[in-house]
Formats: sequence, structure tokens, C-alpha cells
Amino acid sequence: MNFTAFYTEYGEPKPGLSPTIDIRRIDLVPVPGSPFAMLDIGGGFYAYDYLLFNPAISYVAVCDGWAGAPPPVDSLDQRYTYGGNTIEVASIAAGVWDEPAALHVTAGTFGSEVNITYADAEEVLDLLENKLTIDPVLSTLNLWDDTGAFIIKTWPIKDKTAAPGTVTLANLPTTVPVDRDVRTL
Repeated sequence: MNFTAFYTEYGEPKPGLSPTIDIRRIDLVPVPGSPFAMLDIGGGFYAYDYLLFNPAISYVAVCDGWAGAPPPVDSLDQRYTYGGNTIEVASIAAGVWDEPAALHVTAGTFGSEVNITYADAEEVLDLLENKLTIDPVLSTLNLWDDTGAFIIKTWPIKDKTAAPGTVTLANLPTTVPVDRDVRTL
């Protein structure tokens, strides 16, 4: 997690400092090595990447622009800046996109929609890549698994009026029409 600080001198960004950051855990467990030296990243900004950061733990931090020793003339507009582990965009992305979609099943949520879309995409891939057969005895269209050993989905064959269809060699279609609005055959 990157902790950042911004320093100004007479209202202008102040590069070239050597600030330190004192990181503390809210649960009072000591943070080994603190305070740490911050890196000057330019334009008055300074950063420290706390590699032991745990998003389940709350932290606070104080950045000292003097690095503990006052300069001959205090020209900094503010010696101390402070903050905590506010959520960063990278943390949000990791928390959302690295989360298993299977954990999100509440109807109407984004996670639920992702699961439905993923299942639909898997079905489309199966339709494109796997074997489809017609069973004339049961009047069904069958989708087989990747190995061709098991039927994974079956659809009844019906005529345009939704009446059960009878499959004979004479009336086997050369193509299988798909009603794209309701996703039925």
C-alpha cells in the first residue's frame, strides 16, 4: 500500500525533502521499523510503499517533513501530514476482480449478473464447439460434453406452434433455427 504526502513551501510544491512516515496499527500492534524514509516522487509528492500492508487491518500514519530534525529556517507550510489506509483504486480492483464470482449469488447484484453471463457464454461455447445430435425417438436435440461421452443439455423439438414435433428422416432440418429473443430452439 502506498502512503503519500504532499509538502509546500510558501504555497509552492516543495521537492528535495527527506520526510519520514510513522505507521501505526489501530489495534496497537507495533509496526516494525517505523518510522520509514519516504521517496521523493517529484512535484512536492512523497511516497512510501508499505509492503506488509494487510487490507484487513486499519492503519494510521503521520508524515514528518523535517524527518525529525528542524531546518535552520522553517519554511514548510505544514510540517506534518497524516492519513490512513483509505482504499486505493488498485485495492478496489483487486478486491472486486480477484474475488471468486461464485461467492456472489444474490439476485440482481453485479456478481449475480456476471455469473449468469459467464454461464451463458459457456453454453454458447459448448454450442459452437461440441457435438449436437437429434434423437428421432425422443424428438430432442442433444448437446454433448467436450469428450462426446455425455449429454449435458437436451431441448425438446417442437414445431412453430410449440406443439411437440415428430422427427423423421424426411423432416429433419438442414439447419437448426434459433429464436434469438427467447433463446429457445
